[in-house]
Amino acid sequence: MIDMAKAEIYVRLGITFVSRLVEVGQRLDVRFARLSPKQRESIIELISRTTD
Repeated sequence: MIDMAKAEIYVRLGITFVSRLVEVGQRLDVRFARLSPKQRESIIELISRTTD
């Protein structure tokens, strides 16, 4: 049987983690929007190089 107390803790941790990720994503989005098109381009290029 699933330990409900543990399950609740894991669910809360998961929700907290996801909401923090969303928060960070929104902050990055705002910062990204403030950049000039040239800066944006170089960041995208950098990201694509590291993910290949």
